[in-house]
Amino acid sequence: MKTLKLLLLICSSSLFAQVPANNECTNAEPITIPTASALVISPNFTEATETLDASCNTASVNNKDLWYTFTMPIEGILRISSTSVTNYFTIYDTCGGAEIECSKDDSSFNSLTNGNTYLLRASYQFDNGGAFSLQALTAAANDECTNRETISISISSFTQPNPDSSYASKSIEASCDTANNLYLDVWYEFIMPVNGNVEVTFSNNKQTFTLYDGCTGNELQCFSGIGLFENLSQNSTYILRVAERSTEVGTMNFRLQAYAFALNNDCENAETINVETLNSNTYQTDLRAANESLDSTCEITSDTNFDLWYNFTMPVIGNLKIEQLSGLDTVTLYDSCGGTEISCQSGLQIISGLVENTNYVVRIASISPKNIQPRFQAFAKAENDECGASETLSITTNDFTQYTVDARTATESLNSSCDTDSDINLDLWFDFVMPVTGNLQVSGTTFHLKSTLYDACSGNEIGCFQGNGTFSNLILNTTYKLRVSQKLNDSNSRNFRLQALENIFNDECSSPQNIVVPTEGYITTTTNNGAATNSIITACEPPSESLTVQDVWYSFTMPSTNDIEISHLSENVLGYYALFDACGTTELQCFTNSGFFPNLTQGNEYLLKVGNLSSQSGILSFNMSAQQVALDVNSVSIKNLKLYPNPTTNVFHIEHSGQMNLQNLSVLDLNGRVIKSVKLHDNMKTIDISSLQPSVYIVVIEAANARLIKRIIKQ
Repeated sequence: MKTLKLLLLICSSSLFAQVPANNECTNAEPITIPTASALVISPNFTEATETLDASCNTASVNNKDLWYTFTMPIEGILRISSTSVTNYFTIYDTCGGAEIECSKDDSSFNSLTNGNTYLLRASYQFDNGGAFSLQALTAAANDECTNRETISISISSFTQPNPDSSYASKSIEASCDTANNLYLDVWYEFIMPVNGNVEVTFSNNKQTFTLYDGCTGNELQCFSGIGLFENLSQNSTYILRVAERSTEVGTMNFRLQAYAFALNNDCENAETINVETLNSNTYQTDLRAANESLDSTCEITSDTNFDLWYNFTMPVIGNLKIEQLSGLDTVTLYDSCGGTEISCQSGLQIISGLVENTNYVVRIASISPKNIQPRFQAFAKAENDECGASETLSITTNDFTQYTVDARTATESLNSSCDTDSDINLDLWFDFVMPVTGNLQVSGTTFHLKSTLYDACSGNEIGCFQGNGTFSNLILNTTYKLRVSQKLNDSNSRNFRLQALENIFNDECSSPQNIVVPTEGYITTTTNNGAATNSIITACEPPSESLTVQDVWYSFTMPSTNDIEISHLSENVLGYYALFDACGTTELQCFTNSGFFPNLTQGNEYLLKVGNLSSQSGILSFNMSAQQVALDVNSVSIKNLKLYPNPTTNVFHIEHSGQMNLQNLSVLDLNGRVIKSVKLHDNMKTIDISSLQPSVYIVVIEAANARLIKRIIKQ
């Protein structure tokens, strides 16, 4: 009985898993190919088998196939659009007959005859899927070179033919067509109106453009996407093949325009330009009207570098700055046509060491033929361009002195430790005598400027930083050398300020300034940390490798068991506050700007380290006060205000009697950092702290005339 059931199951399965009727060529399914729209076919290859391999199939792969037969309704192209890149399509004249063409994915079969019957084999490597659509199209009139369309190309405006590659077929392959892609092409002919170039724009890299001297003639040039046909001759006839990948068919919006060679296309006809010191002058350099005359030493010889030529007379001894260039653009300076190459650089640049009243030749080149606008300006060489000719500065302690540097007048003499070796850093040199033992503060500048201090020319580097900063521990009546530099790309006229600051007595933990902390109100303390050094790095400070914190020290004795509140008053200076119980120990707590040191013990002496970044010059001020804190784990009540439940898990409630005009609530961790802030009003009763980790927190509530500080436990 079981055997009978198994046989019935096998038989019933075979009934439902039949090979498709059109799995063989002799049983090809008749279809009608439309011309106005596409016929969509959704075959099921699950039970299909492979009947043969077409020329474009991989023989080692099982290519399941289905067969269709159709009569071509027009003279022209069968266009197949596929949903899968693993679909293959082959056209035959008869079963067992000649293969006409085989293609993969989106395909176009051209030169099919109106009224002829063809066989289409669709093959697929998988089961379900592989849908495709078919449509018959009349081939474009210029689908073959022999039927090319004549177009007019002008130097005054572009020509835009707008062909539709859907109506094209493949005629030949060009050298820039990529392998394993089907390119559908149309053909044009034009007469070159001038000696020069033809630019192709508004194209993409799935389109190729090939120039020939005739049908079946020589391929002259070929490229994909945007490009330039070079060195074409006036009144010569050229044939243009425009092709697009079959997967991208549609209207092609490319544009063609001719450019006559510029007069300064060679060195002998260089255009004379005016280079000044007071103004920068811009010149149009349209490299679409150029060809390559030579290769400079900084160019890759295999690249085509389109170039135009200029000459000028240098008005001063010094530098020539050339701006508004990209990294693809090169500038080469020569002493004459065919003469010695003086400089070759790419992009924005400064050429130094030029001689007054001397004539120079400039070659502007690029691998990207485009219209660029280089800007030229001369700068007289600064007298303090070398360390040995440094300018003497007068440094005082009373106030800062402002100076101006213009790196465009400089060259690079060396690299400091904070320079990047690959950058060109233009530098100027200064010297000064230190009026006190202490620090030299550099301020009022930007990160574009770097300062490096040396003990002598070719001596030891004392320090180096970018932007504002401080050189510490300088010695009274000692002469120092200051190198001020800018990267080439950032070079400009910039200001900086210098001031000497005598060391302050509380610069070290061993000599703190004593503060008497009041139990009512607060004490205001002010310091200028520009006169300080860095002693130790605390947990809330950045590492010394990135930024330097200058710090001073204070000591105080707690008048009662209270919290200490620090209110940072200097908006433009970032303050770092750290608490210690002794010198040489790890900080007890540390925070940035305002915060609390909670639960300090009455009668104990503490040390407070106050720091700010050396790059942030100015006065640092803060208020310091002792605040009484009460704690009741069931309910905290001060001045008719309660927080409950306490401890809590997710929320706590505020309860008070009367109008208290509550304004703000802050939740701080035990390091004094504010981790949650809420705007309050009298109707707000519940505060959500579910996102906080279990711990003890300080809650600060600000009312109209009071600040209330409480602790709460989050479980």
